[in-house]
Formats: sequence, structure tokens, C-alpha cells
Amino acid sequence: MYKSSVRQRQPNETSILKLSLYVSCVTAGIGVVFGLISESNAIILDGIASAISLISTWLSVIASRLVLKPENERFQFGYRHIEPLVNFVRSLIVIAVSLYAVLTAVVQIRQGGRSITDGWVLAYALITLLVSALIYTYQMRYVARTGATSIRLEAQEWWIDCLSSLGILAGYGVALWLEQRGLIRIAALIDPILVFLIVAITLPFPVKTLHQNLLDILLIAPDEEIQENICSTVAKVGSQYGFERFRLHTSQYGNSLDVEVNIIVDDSFIIPGVSYLDRIRQDIWEGLNMPSYRLWLVVCFVGDERWA
Repeated sequence: MYKSSVRQRQPNETSILKLSLYVSCVTAGIGVVFGLISESNAIILDGIASAISLISTWLSVIASRLVLKPENERFQFGYRHIEPLVNFVRSLIVIAVSLYAVLTAVVQIRQGGRSITDGWVLAYALITLLVSALIYTYQMRYVARTGATSIRLEAQEWWIDCLSSLGILAGYGVALWLEQRGLIRIAALIDPILVFLIVAITLPFPVKTLHQNLLDILLIAPDEEIQENICSTVAKVGSQYGFERFRLHTSQYGNSLDVEVNIIVDDSFIIPGVSYLDRIRQDIWEGLNMPSYRLWLVVCFVGDERWA
């Protein structure tokens, strides 16, 4: 049996999450303060969302440290399963806050709404838009190099912040235009309408992430393309070493992949020694061409097909 280690995970992931954590701290504080001063529910929602992002980022930092730890007596397969669990919880929290914001906006509409043409609204929108865009760009460049799921999710949250800031900025302009034309009652409805628009635009991101990580938690097999690649790799190695029959069992945890290869052989399969079997395992592992921190590989040899 051969298994790859998960200890060599990208070391920069934790530092990127920490940076996001510190910036979220600042934007959350700015959002709550500016929201209370301007009495804008859209800004308060944005600030609360940043505060929740702060908590979820902190969870991601913990998860990124845990997956670096080696397996132990209690967690004999390591901590890789922590990452999709954390991402699932993060998405669930964002969805819950979004639904609560919708209910709050409905109440505000029934109360007649409120004006958001305060200069604080404009200042907040411009500051958060600039910060969110910079962090999003930085994180997506890292994702393009590594494909890190936790950083991709974090970048999605910053993209949501960008859209929220753009929505608030647009709402400020529309409300100001309406008030200048005497349509004060209509202008007062812009704030709750902004909440609806922000939720409608951003909600698909956490819903999609929630679904994907739920599949990971349930140990659903990875995409067909990944399975086909594994199958063709094992078949190619089999043609070199003289075996044709095998069965695969695969599951995915975020960026990590579990692969169990059960090679079915008969008495004609000559085994010079254990090192010969290890060479087969090594060739399969190299053929999969995945970073060692992403792959847990087990290769077994059986004679009776029922053990495969």
C-alpha cells in the first residue's frame, strides 16, 4: 500500500487567509459605523456580512493549519475532511444572513423606507469597492496558480463585497437623482430595494458552494473527467506491467482526492518481490500528476474479485 502525504500543502494559503482576516476586520468595523451614522440598512447588511466573513475566514485559517498536521491515532486519515466542512458552514451562514436581510428590507418597505443620500454612504461605497477589488484580484491570482478551494471561496466573498459596494454606489446616485426631482417617497425605497438586489446577485455564490461542499462531505465521486484520467492512468500502467482488470474507488474533499485502486490479478501474474509492487504504485502516483498534499493513494492487489 502506498499513500501520499498531505503535509506538503501550499504554505502561502494560511498567510493569504490571514491577510483577508485583517482586512475583513477593518471593513466590518467601517460598515457597521457608517451604517449606523447614515441609518442605511444596505450598509449595515454589508457590514454584518463582512463581520460574518471575518468569522468564516478565521475558521478557514484554522482549517488550513489543521490540514497541515499529520494523521494521528484519533484522526488516522488526517484532517482533510475539515476543509469542506468549514466551507459548508461558511456558505450556510452567508445564506442565513441574506435571508434575514430580505425580511428586514420587507419590514423597512412597510415602514416607508429612509433616505440614503448622506455623504457617508458615498464614502463607504467608494472605500469598500476599492479594498474589495484589490483583495479579490490578489486572491484570484493565487487561485489561478494553485486552484485552492478555500481561497476561491474567500475570493468569491470579496467579489460579493464588490457587487454590494457597486449596488450601494448606484443606489446612492439614483436616490440623489430622485430627491432632486422631488420624488422623496420613492427615493426612500432605494435602500430596501438595494438589499433585494444585493441578495439576488450574490446569493447564487454561497448556494453553489454549499452544494459542492455537501457533495464532498457525502464522499461523492469527483467529476467524470477526473475519474477518466485516473482510469486511463491505471490502464496505461497496467499495460506496462501485465494486468488489465482493476476497480477504482474515488472521493473528493475540497482540493484533496482519495483514490483506491484494487488491481485484480491471477496466478499468472509474476511478482518478483515487494519492491516490484511498489514500483507499480509509484508509476500510478506519478501518472496522476497531482501535488502530494492533494492525493491520498492506496493500491492493493487481489486475486478474488470480491475483495476489489
